[in-house]
Amino acid sequence: MNLRAILMATTILAAACGDGSVEPSTTPANVDSTGIWRIGSPADHGFDSDRLNAAADALAAPRSKSLLVVHEGEVIMERYWEDHDPTLPLPVFSVTKSFASTLVGVAEQQGLLDREDHASDFIPQ
Repeated sequence: MNLRAILMATTILAAACGDGSVEPSTTPANVDSTGIWRIGSPADHGFDSDRLNAAADALAAPRSKSLLVVHEGEVIMERYWEDHDPTLPLPVFSVTKSFASTLVGVAEQQGLLDREDHASDFIPQ
């Protein structure tokens, strides 16, 4: 990932944040039994809609194909560019590792695992 992409992602996260009054959820994600995500509004989740839209508009320029923002199990923004749509698979390459490592950090912070744990302890043989 190049520096421009990292800076853009950081900018989106910073721009989309609200005033800090929204606490992290302790409830499970709002995905129904069919695996379909529920739709929510940015404002209902403490996000500034104008700033989130501006950040998404800025992403349209540097070769972005899509943007999906999910908060507490609800899709609060979904955008596609350059003839892409939700049915078109996109190669994500190493992005999955970044998400996985973030989730490991969250699980460690919540006391669900320790950095010294082995993955094989959690995967049935």
